[in-house]
Amino acid sequence: MDSTATATILPAADIPAQPTNAPIPPTIPPTIPPTTTPIPKETVWPASRVTAGAMIYDPNSQHIFILGGIRRIGDYEGLSEVWAYDPNSNLWQQKGDLPTKIIICAAYDEESARIIVVARGTYKDSATWAYDPVTDQWQEMNPEIVPRQRYGVACSYDAESDRVILFGGTHGLQPYNPYGDTWTYDYNSNTWTEMQPAAAPPPRSLQEMAYADDSDRVLMWGGVLDISTGTEDLRMWAYDVNTDTWESYPNNSNNTVSWYLFGMVYHPPSDQLIMFT
Repeated sequence: MDSTATATILPAADIPAQPTNAPIPPTIPPTIPPTTTPIPKETVWPASRVTAGAMIYDPNSQHIFILGGIRRIGDYEGLSEVWAYDPNSNLWQQKGDLPTKIIICAAYDEESARIIVVARGTYKDSATWAYDPVTDQWQEMNPEIVPRQRYGVACSYDAESDRVILFGGTHGLQPYNPYGDTWTYDYNSNTWTEMQPAAAPPPRSLQEMAYADDSDRVLMWGGVLDISTGTEDLRMWAYDVNTDTWESYPNNSNNTVSWYLFGMVYHPPSDQLIMFT
């Protein structure tokens, strides 16, 4: 008989696990790389429209305001909506309604921090409203003297003189009798003044105006002189409210593109006008 002892080794799986007090290491989740996909913003914005009654930039809130507009051709009643756009958050917010649906022109008065709106009033006279973007409140100004009611007007705020400058427009298309008058509005005294320049641009409507800080002039471009022939004035006009004088500059670019129903703004850093039609 063989006296050599033998032992059988059990598989590791059959050996019972011994208890341990060692801590279990935490599970580290995999690193997720950053994504460049933009987070979708709120899908709330103004409805489409043929044209806005006015689009105004408020430098205090850094918001862009859309006032009213016409949704489709032939809808002459217009929209009463007011929208504010914040470029920083890429969000639109609907504000309180307009007190009037037909806006003739509008400009931001920096000194009073109000949007001055010239709107449809009586059959003969226009109405003047002031909008406070902070409180979302409208105030009808009811100045004693106002420009005649008209359409296709241009207006701009002159920061140096603290006045809104208004020029031209027409009471209707048939017959087409455009205006060639120049008006200024002072919010602080609530007064419109018809200026009396010795020479002025030809009467017109559908032109645009913008204030140039560098030269302290209100610049005017485009518009229709005669609707039946489509006659236009392709000169640039500059108005100095301090001397009540208009000055014209020839069109050296030989640009013959029709300039009406277009947009125009002044870009201070480059001292240039930017136009889009």
